[in-house]
Amino acid sequence: MRDWFKRAENEEDKVYLRAAYFPINWKSKVGNSDVNKNFRTDYRVEIRKGDMIIGDDGKYHILNWDIQNYPNTQTTQAVECNLYLTVTRNVPRSADANGKIINEAHVETIFEKLPASFWEYASRPEYQVNTNTPGILADATIVGQIQFNDTTRKVRLNDEFIWGNYTYRVINIDWTEVDINETFGIIRLTAKRVGGEMVDAGT
Repeated sequence: MRDWFKRAENEEDKVYLRAAYFPINWKSKVGNSDVNKNFRTDYRVEIRKGDMIIGDDGKYHILNWDIQNYPNTQTTQAVECNLYLTVTRNVPRSADANGKIINEAHVETIFEKLPASFWEYASRPEYQVNTNTPGILADATIVGQIQFNDTTRKVRLNDEFIWGNYTYRVINIDWTEVDINETFGIIRLTAKRVGGEMVDAGT
């Protein structure tokens, strides 16, 4: 899928391709790389970095390496998604020139349930004190990959999302792997855990 939010709902509009999907001959627990696999297909369907694939097993994957073109095949790597990402934004209230409130403060949803791949940033933990938060908190930094498209490009610093039982706040947005024409690719998000109580995983 070139754009997850414009995916086909009708069976006849869906695009199918046949591919070989097999393990890489090295493994590492760093960067969630143990769920990366080689991906190889023919030229009946052109693939690009950032495309999302649904396997026969129903699992979602992101093609996260540049496409290598060979005489009869296209090859890349695919990473299995481990999070349905819903991004929200705390919007402050706004007023007109006369001080009249136009919009009250509210939480705005930027997008919902985008399959994404996140992992803990492998570094030495740093500890800090946050204002109005008791105790000393570890930085608890995570990094993730999401498909670049017209919707995900709207993500901004300080947007938030929930993973597991915790809320995370976006602290960096990296467009390094987005095409120069901004038509396809991957956005890398870095986020830190927000201090406070645990979130109910069922909500």
